[in-house]
Amino acid sequence: LLGQEPVTPEIVRHREVIREIHIHGVKGHTDHHTLSILPQKRLSKWLQQMANMGFSGIFNLEVFSPADLKSSVDLIDQIGRQ
Repeated sequence: LLGQEPVTPEIVRHREVIREIHIHGVKGHTDHHTLSILPQKRLSKWLQQMANMGFSGIFNLEVFSPADLKSSVDLIDQIGRQ
């Protein structure tokens, strides 16, 4: 999600076998941060496309603090209400 790689075409190509997606924020050279540090426009577009495709697998929020978990869940909830 941070680079210019096209995420959605890969998801579409492999959607029949994807059961779990691991996602987290990246800051500098460290990962496992809140999703709120990701580019929000891209994250929102990507999550909406996943919903439109009917993805029903697991989103594994790979964060290591309760605060990062809460802000990530709140962000996903907010995007889902748009």
